[in-house]
Parts: sequence; structure tokens; C-alpha cells
Amino acid sequence: MVTTENHLAVARHETFALRDGWLLKGLEVIRHNPVGLSEPGCHHSMGVGKNMASAIRYWVQATGLATGAGKRQAGRMPLRWTKLAEFIIDRDPFLEDIATLWLLHFELASRKELATFWYWAFNEYDDIYFTEDDIIRGFIRYASTIGTELVSEGSVRKDARVFLHTYKEEPSSQNRLVQDSLDCPLAALGLVTTLGAPKPYGFAVGSKPNLPLEIVAYAMFHYRDRAKPDAEVISLDELRWAPYSPGRLFLLDARTLVELSERIEQKTQGVWVRLSQTAGLRNVHLGSADPFEALVEYYERGRNAIT
Repeated sequence: MVTTENHLAVARHETFALRDGWLLKGLEVIRHNPVGLSEPGCHHSMGVGKNMASAIRYWVQATGLATGAGKRQAGRMPLRWTKLAEFIIDRDPFLEDIATLWLLHFELASRKELATFWYWAFNEYDDIYFTEDDIIRGFIRYASTIGTELVSEGSVRKDARVFLHTYKEEPSSQNRLVQDSLDCPLAALGLVTTLGAPKPYGFAVGSKPNLPLEIVAYAMFHYRDRAKPDAEVISLDELRWAPYSPGRLFLLDARTLVELSERIEQKTQGVWVRLSQTAGLRNVHLGSADPFEALVEYYERGRNAIT
């Protein structure tokens, strides 16, 4: 693991991408023992390897489901469930709803202090088509502008490969059940596509048919609370391009963002979102709703995905 100041964190995942079932395993351990994921034999109870247990401890934090819970105990940092984890597990106990996967991605790509590569790829990197070496070089250049020490290319390469494994679907396997267990659940979001030479990968910028309206609203409210808590109006360009914005995190183009905003406005009768235009610029008026109100609307009042 490599860590520098200014919230630059590299290679904290033991080279393992998130796997199906891992978050539930980690949360179950934390439920019974806040320091359980730091104990030497915890991998036995979870049925995984020792390094995998360390990766699970990382991923439950990087996806926003667990956080530190006070002072270290015998050198071990206790963890607790976050409000988001409590909310989701109560309503989607197997973490299988598509909205839950979008939320996990949203949290992961927003956590600059824990998953710097993921944050950078969605919030700072501007190329749509790329190679593995492209994103390695790009991140090293980015790291040099914010860190106080250089990161090794080897560590960044580990992050790049795990990042790709997080989002791209793996080739079909003769044993699909085994392959499914190795795939990252976030690959279902279709955010990274596999292309041909010379640029084998690409970000899927544009419409997202399986992205629920309520999750878009959740991201808008989060952006407002993080970046402009006192603002009544935010430009559509900002919601498309600014770091931590829904446009960046969900890879939405301007047209799609307008369409989604209009649908949220219609669905909530302008209470959550209202569009306006001044001097040719599109603006979004955001209501005073708490982000969790959007989640309640989805999980408790009907799971209405975009169709």
C-alpha cells in the first residue's frame, strides 16, 4: 500500500477487485465485531484467503458501507456500518438491486481519500478511449500535482488493472458460475466498454437505461451539499463537468442530463428539480430535499428505473 498526503491513496486492495458477496461478508463480520476484519484469523470464518480478507476490509470502506468507529483497539481500527449501509441492507439485503450497484459506484468514485484512482478516472480524466498504459501515465501525472512524494509505476499499474476489472465484463467462461463469482458486480453498470486496437477500452458516455431517476437526484443533492450548500441554482454545465457531479460520476452527456432533469422535474412536480434558462444557459434549481429522501422514494415507494 502506498499513501501520500493530500488524500492520495494507491494500491490498497491487495490486487483483488471487488467480488460478488464480499461486501456482505465484510459487513456481517463488522456487525458482530468492529475489529473483526483486522483479526489474524478472520479470513477463515469468511472462507477466503488472508489477502482477500484485507481486500474485503478495504472495499467495504471504499464503497461507503463502513467507516472508522473510534480509537484503535490493540492496534486495530474498529469499523461500523455507515448510515448508507444500514439503509440499503434493510431494504436490499443481498445488494442485488441495480440502484444499489449505482450507489456503490457513486461512493467508490467519490472517495478520493480511499480510492484515488477511481476518483481520478471519473472526475479528472478527460479521454474517452484509452489503453492501460494511457491511464497509468495519466494518473502518475495527476499524482505529481497533488502528492508530496512520487508513486511507483508498479503500484499505479495494480490500481489500473483492478480498476478495469471493476467495470469491464470479463470474457465468457465455460464455467459461468465460477466466472460470475470472480466478476465485479459493478461490471453490470456498463461504464467501461471493451473495444479493438489501438484503444482497447472506452468510457460509455451517454444514456444509462438502468439508472433510476432517484439515484440521479441523490447525486445532484449530494453535489449541492458538497460543493455549493448555499446555492439555489447550479448550472447544467457544472452538473455535467465538475468533479463529484452526476455527469462525471455516471458518465452522462449534456443531452441525457437534461432529459433526466426534466423527468425528475415532472415526477416531483418541480419540488426536487426545476430547470430554467437564462441568457442561453440551462440552470437547475434544486429543492431542499435531503439526499436520503431520494433513496426513500426509490426503495420504499416503488423502484422506477428509466425505461
